[in-house]
Parts: sequence; structure tokens; C-alpha cells
Amino acid sequence: MRQFTYLLESMSDYEAACDEARQALAHMSVSCTSAAIFCTAEYLYQARDFAGWLQADFPDTQVVGSVTTKFIRDGVFYDYGVSLTFNIFEHAMAESFAYETAKMTVEEMGQDLLKRLQRTKAPKVVGLTVVGAGLGYDLTPLLKIVSEAVPEVQFFGGLADSNEVGSKGLLFNAWRVSNLPKFG
Repeated sequence: MRQFTYLLESMSDYEAACDEARQALAHMSVSCTSAAIFCTAEYLYQARDFAGWLQADFPDTQVVGSVTTKFIRDGVFYDYGVSLTFNIFEHAMAESFAYETAKMTVEEMGQDLLKRLQRTKAPKVVGLTVVGAGLGYDLTPLLKIVSEAVPEVQFFGGLADSNEVGSKGLLFNAWRVSNLPKFG
């Protein structure tokens, strides 16, 4: 696996990130690619543009992101801007999806996630990134359902907004922004 992280402040930053990714892709046996874009609220529309361009330039890449009060890049917290992390996997698969809390309970999300894991064609699922937005309740039942059934799966991630900062969190992919409470 190779990972590239950038602070995107201009189109030239974006182009440099894409150039590095293309060079790595040309020299690797690639099973899949993914990208995560994190931004502060005032950079949402710029981040959405970057996500759309990234999806157009790398159509097979799973692109997701969230608005947050701070994001981490190279071990440092930032409270401004847009961060892009591009992942190239040689022996792994990535899939992104979201659950909207207006449509499902946390327990239903956990059961659905477990079904997805059981249907996967991958030889072994080893990790799940959880990003939540606008959540004012406990995700523990979801984590418990999956962890008890598939104990080797490691969860990691965080909340875009736990409703403690006075704003609704946002999750987005390349084509859609939503402030509905969700897990992705």
C-alpha cells in the first residue's frame, strides 16, 4: 500500500497530488484505490470540487470526505483548508457506502453492515473506517453487532460533528453533499 497526503490550497496542489498518484499507479500492481478528503466548513465547496475532479481523473477510486472542525495531516491538526489522502492498494479492496439515520436504526445499520461483510468477495475483511456526521446518539450497538460476529475486523474513524460544536456535520462523496445524520 502507498499513501499520499496533501494540503490542497490551489489547483497546482491538486495537480501535483494527481501526478504523484499517476506515477505510483504506473509502477504498482493495483487492486484498488481510495481517497479521503477532509475540510473545514469554509472550504466545503472547494473540497467538493476537488472530490469531483478526483473522481473524474480516477474513475475507479472510492472518494469520500467530511467537513470537520479539525483534521489531521502528517500527524498535525489543521483547523483550515482541505486535506487529501490518496491510498493505493496492491492486495486489498475498498468500498464506500452510507446509512442515513432517518431511514434506519443503529441496530439495523449494524445488521446490514454484517450482511455486506458476509457477502463480500474479499478473502478477509480486516478494517472498516467509520465516519459519522450529525450524530447525537450512540453507535456502540452497530460496532458491537459486527465485532461480535467478526471479531478480527478493526474499526477506526471518527465523527465529523458530534453536535457539540453547534453545527451539523456533513459527509460527502464526489457528487453529493448531505447534512442528514449518517454513518459512512
